Amino acid sequence: MINKVVTHLFERAGLQIGGSKANNVVVHDDRFFKEVLLKGSIGLGDSYVEGTWDASSVDDVVFALIKSGVYNSILSQIYDTVGSVARRIQNLQDRIGSYQVIDEHYDLDYNLFLAFLDRYNQYTCGYFERTDDLDQAQENKLELICNKLNLREGDKVLDIGGGWGGLALYMTERFDVDVSIITLSRQQANHARKMCEGRKVKVHVCDYRDIPLLFSSSSFDKVAAVGILEHIGHKNYRQFMKVVNHALIPEGRCLFQTLYSPANRILSNPWVRKHIFPNHELPPQNTIKSAASKYFQPADKVAFQDLTPHYVKTLLAWNERLNKAIDDKKINLEPKEHRKWNFYFLSCAGALRAEHMRVGQFVYDNSS
Repeated sequence: MINKVVTHLFERAGLQIGGSKANNVVVHDDRFFKEVLLKGSIGLGDSYVEGTWDASSVDDVVFALIKSGVYNSILSQIYDTVGSVARRIQNLQDRIGSYQVIDEHYDLDYNLFLAFLDRYNQYTCGYFERTDDLDQAQENKLELICNKLNLREGDKVLDIGGGWGGLALYMTERFDVDVSIITLSRQQANHARKMCEGRKVKVHVCDYRDIPLLFSSSSFDKVAAVGILEHIGHKNYRQFMKVVNHALIPEGRCLFQTLYSPANRILSNPWVRKHIFPNHELPPQNTIKSAASKYFQPADKVAFQDLTPHYVKTLLAWNERLNKAIDDKKINLEPKEHRKWNFYFLSCAGALRAEHMRVGQFVYDNSS
């Protein structure tokens, strides 16, 4: 009975279990059916990691499940509801909760990230304008950010959530600016210091909420926050914007690059919460704009740009590079760990293709 129900759901999405088409699902163990029916999206991802099913294009499978409505109507209900209630009751991204994603993801072995990232260590969406090469796409993205911020020689820049230092390095190479990085990750901070050695870059290990204690008001000409809003939490957006406003000079400019929800509700994938980014939230576009509106005004001509198709290409490129690094024995991952990363990259690519989530850049001028 369970097998028939799950098979019917997949057929509603245009997928055949055991079929011969490229986007069909091959089931190796009947536990797959129970996992999917009882655990929804978590069961789908966990059973893939366990090797109970395969598909030639996992992103196609996820795309079909979402685009057909099967994911939203069936597979996401139980755990999405539990997560939604938890987010309403508790501030999951308070000072303590914010460290969980650092401990469980960003502080993983640096060599793992090196296996699939570009030379600037960009762990966010690239910009594949007139190129299919990941390295060039990431440099394009960095240049895009700098141009939108209207960087000028001698500018003081605050990079919130600066990762391994790639954006700061690029800014100092191209525009001779002073950059201060804020990060919660000591490992990322150490690599950022090495990467930017000899450059005008300072790295601070602290919470973004400590920025007013570290820096006096109006200390920076520009502020960049790339891939950080997903980890701020909806209960903290206003405070985050207030902190950015405190840091900026009156005529300063800020840029936020983030995944966001195209629907009028917060998104948080249960499987991604469990295995990749604990407590992550994707804010609706209007929520970002509302939180920013108290302190900023949209920057003329460059206020918003959607980058969703570029993130699909980024994720597929990361997956290909990771697979090649493992095949070439440059890095060693246990089979289940390897499949976890494959499912992460490919399921997110499928969700982006189906426009279940999107990614974009928001640019604001300080209105104070």
